[in-house]
Parts: sequence; C-alpha cells; structure tokens
Amino acid sequence: MPRSNIARRYAQGIFQLAEAQHDLDGWRRELAQLDALLQDDVLRAAFANPAVTTPRRMELAQR
Repeated sequence: MPRSNIARRYAQGIFQLAEAQHDLDGWRRELAQLDALLQDDVLRAAFANPAVTTPRRMELAQR
C-alpha cells in the first residue's frame, strides 16, 4: 500500500476521532505541536528508528 494511502487512513481516523470527541481545535493544536517536534532531525531519526524504545522517545520529546 502506498504511503499516501496509509497517511490518508490515519488522517481520516484522527479526524473522525476528533469529531467524535468534539475537539477539532485540541487535535489541531496537538498535531501542530507534533509537527514542530518532528522538525528536529535528531528527534525525527529517533522516532523512525525501531531500536529506540517508546520510553526513550517520550524522554527525547519532552526536552
């Protein structure tokens, strides 16, 4: 499955969840914050590396 199809499915799922929670603005803020975090090359590489554990990723994101 092409990446664009996968991304579209995730986007639709997030949108449906945000609508169900009546919190589109909250989700928009969270996703904007995630986008800002992923502008950092080191953090983006850590999130893409399957060897980096979830607790370590969370630790890096909180810096």
